[in-house]
Amino acid sequence: MVIDNFSKINESIVAARYRLAFVYDRMAAFVLDFTVVFFSHSFLGFYFKRQQNIAMIEGFQTAFIFWLAVNFIFFLLLYFTYHYVSLAKFATTPGKYVFRILLKNIWGYDQISRAQ
Repeated sequence: MVIDNFSKINESIVAARYRLAFVYDRMAAFVLDFTVVFFSHSFLGFYFKRQQNIAMIEGFQTAFIFWLAVNFIFFLLLYFTYHYVSLAKFATTPGKYVFRILLKNIWGYDQISRAQ
């Protein structure tokens, strides 16, 4: 009797340890990560924003659109670099760390490689 219950208890412990993250946890982690990237973009993208504002003040619409596109591409590059480095090195981002979300391989429960 005890041996039969032990396997069920062990399965429930493993399931609790490796449960899937809830949608609200993922959304909150995304908001935290996006906030970190947004503020770092605000500090690092000063040159792009300066050029964009100069073009807007002087009335050069094509230059404004160009610097807007460069600013957007810089933001995307910063966002994907932030996620790649965080996930490859620590298997989590700071936002996911707060909500205890780890990136794991679903078949072996080990960390995924950079290629995955």
